[in-house]
Amino acid sequence: MTELVKFLRLAFVAALIIALIPIAILSRGVALERISPVPCTPSALIAGFNATSPPSSTNTGLFGIVKYDCIDNWAFIWGNTGENMTNYFGITVLSHFDTARQLWLPANRETYCKPNVLPRPIYLGACFSN
Repeated sequence: MTELVKFLRLAFVAALIIALIPIAILSRGVALERISPVPCTPSALIAGFNATSPPSSTNTGLFGIVKYDCIDNWAFIWGNTGENMTNYFGITVLSHFDTARQLWLPANRETYCKPNVLPRPIYLGACFSN
């Protein structure tokens, strides 16, 4: 009987640890900042921005991403745009992933920059800068 009790205790502890691992990971916050069902790369974010504001002779498009983050279908980008690589300015872009077009497209910050609409790290990164 004591062997059965030891086995049951061990099985219970193992099940409890396995059940708590996802909670421990998600509560750290870091894991939440990288959960995205779609590709979240600088090139994917640039492609979406440039699809709506194509580079031209007077605009280089988006380049030089300084910082970005994606959570679910939302992203923010701190990058550069301008006439050329020496005459440019920094911008902040809020993007939403368009599943139909499979692109990160700029989203209107005036519409979406509300604390209960965006994930907190995206809200903080996208809504309090230029």
